[in-house]
Amino acid sequence: MSPRIAYVVKVYPRLSETFIVNEILALEAQGADVSVYSLNPPKDGRFHERLGRVRASVTYLPAMGQAQLLETATEDAALLAPHREMLGRHVWSALESGDLSALRTLGKGLALARELRAAPVDHIHAHFATSAAEAAGIAATLTGLPFSFTAHAKDIYVHDYVDQALRERLEAARFCVTVCDANAAYLRDLAPQARIERVYNGLDLEEFAVPDLSGRSSATILSVGRLVPKKGLDTLLLACAELARRGVPFRCDLAGTGPEEAALRAMIADLELEPRVRLLGAISNEEARRRMGGAAVFALPARITDDGNRDALPTVLLEALATGTPVVSTPVTGIPEIVGEDEAGRLVPPDDPERLADALQELLASTDDRALYGRRGRARAERLFNGAHSARRLLDLFTGTATPAPQPSQVLDAAALR
Repeated sequence: MSPRIAYVVKVYPRLSETFIVNEILALEAQGADVSVYSLNPPKDGRFHERLGRVRASVTYLPAMGQAQLLETATEDAALLAPHREMLGRHVWSALESGDLSALRTLGKGLALARELRAAPVDHIHAHFATSAAEAAGIAATLTGLPFSFTAHAKDIYVHDYVDQALRERLEAARFCVTVCDANAAYLRDLAPQARIERVYNGLDLEEFAVPDLSGRSSATILSVGRLVPKKGLDTLLLACAELARRGVPFRCDLAGTGPEEAALRAMIADLELEPRVRLLGAISNEEARRRMGGAAVFALPARITDDGNRDALPTVLLEALATGTPVVSTPVTGIPEIVGEDEAGRLVPPDDPERLADALQELLASTDDRALYGRRGRARAERLFNGAHSARRLLDLFTGTATPAPQPSQVLDAAALR
């Protein structure tokens, strides 16, 4: 019988979380019966074009106020009685901290447990280590089902989140999946008794034709992603200004939307970068792949922000590799695991527009170097970031048949780039 997996997420679908859609599709291709439980409905009307291929049912868990919580507790008293201590801890923690969102998450966990008693599954898996994982853990305790979660970046590094709560969640789960070796080392240090498994996010490489690099002579620098501080796009604009000062011919296209859009637009004007630098707005994944296939280089000068937020394993860099596009990025979290040591592109220190401009100029000037990085990048994507291989590993973990995790890959030491 196909393994039945309940996927618990905070919002489904969410355009910026294409990796979840990719993962569900890959699991379904491996024969898994996936059902999605979302804590909240989406507010953004823009969706991934691959969403229509997902077979999984989607259930939106109802919100519960205090009255509904009491009503549910009364109706399910016999089932909840053995778990009074766990439930009391959640209620007391919320009241003591004044954080009523914890009560809302408790309500979601109770609602999820009800759903899973009506439609049994074999395993509960959540994405992100915060509210979705907490609700999944509550439901697992109430139903006796095993649960796990995938930890990404913001959910484990941002200072607002409490290490003690994360540690307890890691130790309560059957295992925690995380998306890069850098994350895994951090989590193992935080919770040595927890089982941490690194499984890279993967791509459906059949959607990325093996690139023809022979005639690619573009001078276009491309960046795709949300316009937020952790992407370091202000550094990219300063690097573009330096390239212009040096007389380097180039065009830079930035695709995406976000809270930094107005500031970036003003910066482009102040630096007199028009028309060489353009903000394209939101584009589809299909258009992003097409633009990557025609770009000379993909740039993502990621940084760690003051609150600890960062990228862990940016999907856009995996896609750049798959399209044979060399990348210039920074040694933040799992990015060195994508690029390798001078294998698929260049790594420069964060917040260093001069070094970024140097790397971009060198790649723009050398068709041979771009082609070499492109070939090696595609081979690296096939070797490390094949979605079918990642899905097989996840299924083995969900069903308890997984072999010991592979040894961590060599991670480039950021200190060497300073």
